[in-house]
Amino acid sequence: MPIRAGIAYVNAPDAVKSHFVRAVKAANQGTIAEWHRRYLKSHFTSQAFHRYAATYTPRSRQYNRWKLRKLGHRKPLVKTGATQRSTRMSIRLTGTSKSAKGRMHVPWYINVNRHRRDGRRPMKNEEITAVTASEIQTLAQFHDRATTAQLKKQKTQRRVQK
Repeated sequence: MPIRAGIAYVNAPDAVKSHFVRAVKAANQGTIAEWHRRYLKSHFTSQAFHRYAATYTPRSRQYNRWKLRKLGHRKPLVKTGATQRSTRMSIRLTGTSKSAKGRMHVPWYINVNRHRRDGRRPMKNEEITAVTASEIQTLAQFHDRATTAQLKKQKTQRRVQK
């Protein structure tokens, strides 16, 4: 006589769904935190103009000469260093299973030209948050690993049926 056994998950559909929603929410927030930790600092280096060329507004030759002469560097988004310090200091994460946001405290002048798209004034808020295709791919892989790790942590009640 054959022996039959099965595993029944107690509250399976709802429990699995709620675990998945929590795992994706945590992964979304973790991905934003990873961007902040890993990629934000690259926006304040000399290579940022080349790396994020599609988003950065070119500065005038006169401004670049003045910045090199007075400040001794041509780093984008860095004049006094206030923007760099305030954005890297902290980030407040919020999110759901569908999206996540990170709020950074920035000096007032970052959002001054937020709605102006005439091409003359730099959109500094967009320049700070720009990402490249390779960064998107790396963050997507991070998100996938984080979701998997969160799902593995979750325990679902199982009952062996005879």
